[in-house]
Amino acid sequence: MGRAIVVDDDPSIRSLVRLTLEMEGYAVDDACDGQAALDLIRTTEPDLVILDIMMPAMDGATVARAIRSDPAYDHVAIVFLSALVTDDHVWDGWRTGADSYVTKPFDIEHLMREVDRVRKARAALGLGDAGSRLVIDEAQHATSAPDELRVKGPRSGG
Repeated sequence: MGRAIVVDDDPSIRSLVRLTLEMEGYAVDDACDGQAALDLIRTTEPDLVILDIMMPAMDGATVARAIRSDPAYDHVAIVFLSALVTDDHVWDGWRTGADSYVTKPFDIEHLMREVDRVRKARAALGLGDAGSRLVIDEAQHATSAPDELRVKGPRSGG
């Protein structure tokens, strides 16, 4: 399947998600905070990061922004798994570049369906390979995304 990193300060959640991903064929590493996650991302080059938001040392939103700011990690799918459940929190998660946002408490089967959906969607859009990103073209949509949601890549010529 690929390589994944599970990042959560709760060891029972890390263990459950890790074991489930391993049963699905992923090679999995885990981290208990954002700084440890960034260190792992740099050394293991994952395809998927499942990321809590509220953590010590560095929060998940900061980690997601760091991943999205480096073109070397354009291929990395980010799935937030968070107890922050308001619409504003979810929207903030999307703005950081998340591919999906799952709220706690969560059903592990729902999380795995989201991981599978994200993997298939990114593959269909050519986002599974390093260096390619989706572009939201305002001219083709009745509603446009805010500038901070716009991403550039080979599909736009940008």
